[in-house]
Amino acid sequence: MAEKRSETSTYDGSTQPVVDLLTQILNEFKKQVQSTTPPPLGDAADRAVQAFKEISQALDVKAASNTRKSQ
Repeated sequence: MAEKRSETSTYDGSTQPVVDLLTQILNEFKKQVQSTTPPPLGDAADRAVQAFKEISQALDVKAASNTRKSQ
């Protein structure tokens, strides 16, 4: 069975600035990660998307293929 060691640590005041800096960095990171999602597209954008779909269907647009004809 493994022996448990009692570890004691002494507080070193010189490490406090490092802890404070790391805390500031972490808090700033949290703010950036918790950004809000952008609002949905407006009416004009919705109409543009619908028009694009209608035009694509009317022209029977197909995805471009990467095959080239031999010359």
